[in-house]
Amino acid sequence: MKTIYQNEKFSLVTHHQIPNEDTTHQNIDFTIKTDGKTYWGSATTTANIQSIMEKNKQTGECASGAYHWQTNVIILNQFTVECLALAVTDIIEDEDLDSIFYLIPNDD
Repeated sequence: MKTIYQNEKFSLVTHHQIPNEDTTHQNIDFTIKTDGKTYWGSATTTANIQSIMEKNKQTGECASGAYHWQTNVIILNQFTVECLALAVTDIIEDEDLDSIFYLIPNDD
């Protein structure tokens, strides 16, 4: 796991690096570590979701692309570390972590 962002309030950790090219059609799983808690989530873009739905039209999945669903996901305007960090900062400030992301139970 690699920390891709860290400040005094939280850190973002992932197995993947956000790519520098073709950021439109990407998604990333990550954890947020804050206040002794760890949350799991994913981030993507509307272009990525549209691409998935187009693929599903061809494959027949999700009623031939009629819908798309994901849990614990936020949609980013830009697929960058800075945009992800800005979104997570806002979510923490609005106290919405428990509503949006999955709290990983402590093994202690």
